Amino acid sequence: MKNIAGFMIGRAALENPDSFIEINRSLNEESASLRGLKVIGEEFEQLCTKHMPKPIYLEKIKKYCSWYPKQLVIPVTNLGVKSPRYY
Repeated sequence: MKNIAGFMIGRAALENPDSFIEINRSLNEESASLRGLKVIGEEFEQLCTKHMPKPIYLEKIKKYCSWYPKQLVIPVTNLGVKSPRYY
């Protein structure tokens, strides 16, 4: 690829975070391995146990990402009450 100032990655990157690896492989001719959607979901679930995102973000991720772990429950929070666990 020549004379490219930049390119944009949209929602497809949410659906397949490995798209960044695919782009890197094609631009730099590297052989990084892809994780696959199951592994991505497992990694996401593990990260959520350490740092739980706000429920609104989890709802969006669940809506757009097929790799969202089915067993991961979106926590219920009281509106207006800040919980340090989510911030």
